[in-house]
Amino acid sequence: KSDKVSDNYATTIETNLEKLLVEVKGVGNVKVMVTVDGTENNVVLKEVESKVVNGVKTTIESVVLVGGKPYVTKVENPKIIGVIVVCSGADDLNVRLSITEIINTTLKVDSDSVRIIKMK
Repeated sequence: KSDKVSDNYATTIETNLEKLLVEVKGVGNVKVMVTVDGTENNVVLKEVESKVVNGVKTTIESVVLVGGKPYVTKVENPKIIGVIVVCSGADDLNVRLSITEIINTTLKVDSDSVRIIKMK
């Protein structure tokens, strides 16, 4: 299932990575594809009220509304599960290592989820 917000998130990362990687010595022409799992998740503020009546504790949780809409405290982006880099310099081991380190550092994606392929 495709989600426009998730697609936009992945596209933004792809564009930013391409702009960064093209500046790395030896990379050459580059295209990036990012795969994400899940969708954007809005974390909303909740109000919790607990009562004890006759020794029985009851907890009521309700969403805080502002202007009739839930108050969003944080937006969690989908998890990045894979990155494919197609570039001219993929034959060079140092280039491959640099690309992998950049992706590991910027996206917190482990090396097993990164593939670097030679561009035709």
